Amino acid sequence: MKKYLTLLVVPFISLLFADEIFLSRTPEETNTRIVKEDLSSNVGSTTIKFHIKSVFTEEVETSKGKFTRLYVPGCFNTNKEGTPKLPVASRLVEVPYGCEVTAKVESVVEREFDLETIGIHSPISPYQPSVCKQDEISDYKLNPIAYITKYSKTSPLRVREVGVMHNYRLILLQMQLANYSPVENKIKFYNDAVVKLTYKKLDMQKVSAFKNKYASPSFDALTTRMMTSKTMSKFRGKRAPLKYLIVSDPMFKNSLQRFIDHKEQKGYKIVTAYTDKIGKTTDKIKAYLQKQYDKPSDGITPSFLLLVGDNEQIPAWKGTQGAYVTDLNYSLFKGDDFIPDVLCGRFSAKTIADLEPQIDKTIVYENAQSLDNEYLNKILLVAGWDAHFTKKRGIPHLRYALKYYLTAKSGYKDVQENTFLSTDSQQNVDAIKNAFNRGIGIFNYTAHGVEDGFVDPEMKNWDIKNLTNYSMYPVIVANCCLTGAFDVDTCFSEAMVRAKDKGAVAFIGATSFTFWDEDLWWGVGYTSITSNIEKGLPPLRPDTGTGAYDYSFQKLKEFTNSGMMLTGNMAVQEANSPLTKYYFEVYHLFGDPGISTFWAKANK
Repeated sequence: MKKYLTLLVVPFISLLFADEIFLSRTPEETNTRIVKEDLSSNVGSTTIKFHIKSVFTEEVETSKGKFTRLYVPGCFNTNKEGTPKLPVASRLVEVPYGCEVTAKVESVVEREFDLETIGIHSPISPYQPSVCKQDEISDYKLNPIAYITKYSKTSPLRVREVGVMHNYRLILLQMQLANYSPVENKIKFYNDAVVKLTYKKLDMQKVSAFKNKYASPSFDALTTRMMTSKTMSKFRGKRAPLKYLIVSDPMFKNSLQRFIDHKEQKGYKIVTAYTDKIGKTTDKIKAYLQKQYDKPSDGITPSFLLLVGDNEQIPAWKGTQGAYVTDLNYSLFKGDDFIPDVLCGRFSAKTIADLEPQIDKTIVYENAQSLDNEYLNKILLVAGWDAHFTKKRGIPHLRYALKYYLTAKSGYKDVQENTFLSTDSQQNVDAIKNAFNRGIGIFNYTAHGVEDGFVDPEMKNWDIKNLTNYSMYPVIVANCCLTGAFDVDTCFSEAMVRAKDKGAVAFIGATSFTFWDEDLWWGVGYTSITSNIEKGLPPLRPDTGTGAYDYSFQKLKEFTNSGMMLTGNMAVQEANSPLTKYYFEVYHLFGDPGISTFWAKANK
């Protein structure tokens, strides 16, 4: 590595008594950008630069003593339990399909300091694993051996193949921004790292054929955070009708026809298959879908998949990391990865009576046939109660949406009245139900859940019979455990979408447990956990990646609820969480994957 001695350190005191260590003399903010590309030969390349303006430090008191946190805006941290937590720049990067990819650090600005000389008087804090929302807070994790070591000799650069997402091949590129020697009480910072990605056996004709064959505007809309070169971004296939696969139990054939007619009127090309013809097992259904994806008779690759039936009618797969069910495998067709190649949803129904309300509400919602569409300008936000994490994760999660998106200027009404940030157990139970009944466009709950509903403040299956939100059907996003566990008789997600003339038009919920850090990242994008966040303040937009809120509120033409869910999961991926595959498996959309949440129109 080349070394350049150009580092300016200017500590100052912020409101949280954090110091800022400036790593650059220029006014350029922290960023990662492509500075060069060459895709003109069979050995191509992309050159990426990681620029860091400054590193922030803050001293924290723990049960194991005082430690100093390091964090860089827009970056996350190393995540080995109990070992020093160091800042890492992480980006999803699109690379050409079919070639071999290698990565190398071409140059980097490196400088070493004694910690005391830059105002750091305690050891660098150890990484704490995320806490499951079903668990109590655990003991502070500290690996003593990690604090009697010298500098790590491993490369600060890591590159990992993520997989193929429809027509995008993705890698995760990570640059560690510091190295730490606890024994010597010294630290090295790395800045302006120039990383070259080299593509061997590059065949741009093959890349072009791949991009054109699988082109889909619904997937293009998901790539706002992804790094892609100018050459790669130019590939946009011919605009074909969005293709939508439906796999259903045959008992629903007659009921589905009006839904099919409705989707065709919206411009979708519908292909329907029934399990009495294609088979009823997971393997036989997957084999049919794989053929439809690989060799479609009309040449159009599907973008959407709707499963019609409960777990008994359309069996789900067993999760790979616990006792739960998942539909993820039905959407995986290319590569050995867990990134969906189609956007999937489920009309979960045991009977025709279960299905009909879901079709009714979807058609009413998508055709804007409600009695009063003003309800779409109202939201319901609930940070449920947890004695430790409501303030530290739930409230910052929702305040991020309130700060950047759910504003009067954006067209939203009654925001303050419909926001409930719990400060104690079982607060505002009746007020939340009343707000629901008056009509809301979206309901985001984050806290504790069980199979039949929200725990605190409580809202359960038995409450649905008393709802009165006729023709005003919200999209519900439940960042909590188990509300989507459709292997039980009737989970909360199913009860909400099955309810006739009330309840929800769509529900995003989890089939198993969720975690506090990952649910925060799912909503706001990956970000370092700081004292500001733990005091209940929202992370700043420049300090986060792209989460479900950011994708959703961009009001993209091809925005979908299934895309919202995928973006949330991709935020967990970009944070390099060890729970990434688990999150892709447990989060599910109950409802039509091709519809979009209606957002308020901005006030002029």
